[in-house]
Amino acid sequence: MFGRFLPYVACGFWLVLPPLIMDGLFTASLPAAFQPDSFWRDIPAAIAWPENALRALVIGLTLLLPLPWPLAGLGERRLGLFVYAIGLISYALSWLMLIAWPFSGWSLSTIGFSAPAWTPLLWLAGIGLLTDRSRLGRFNFILPIYRLAAIAFCSAHVAHALTVFARL
Repeated sequence: MFGRFLPYVACGFWLVLPPLIMDGLFTASLPAAFQPDSFWRDIPAAIAWPENALRALVIGLTLLLPLPWPLAGLGERRLGLFVYAIGLISYALSWLMLIAWPFSGWSLSTIGFSAPAWTPLLWLAGIGLLTDRSRLGRFNFILPIYRLAAIAFCSAHVAHALTVFARL
């Protein structure tokens, strides 16, 4: 019975949930510059609008990207799982550094401060590598759009983080 619905349930969205849950659980523990009232203050519309629209697009497109199941039998898609895992670990570590050691050289550097903005490119790339088609069958343009949108989102997110860093 469940097997019939598996193609509709096994999608890239499940791989977006861990970072989203982490964001929800730990944002309040980040330094003041990352708190929403400060992080979003005076961000130009040319950065904020594309960043938010691209975030929604990327997350939405993961619903159309089927994951091979079971993941244990990936074979040629192991690289995608590896890139996703490295990206997720890097993303978590970037948050940990900012939360546990907010005044360290890393956290006060441009690269360290912006790490939560650029490390998502790794786990988003992993999602893109795990699939080679879209749930829409003949509409195989979904995956390239996802990949371009992920790059554009991370670019806008990095621009946002660097804008905040510049005013510190």
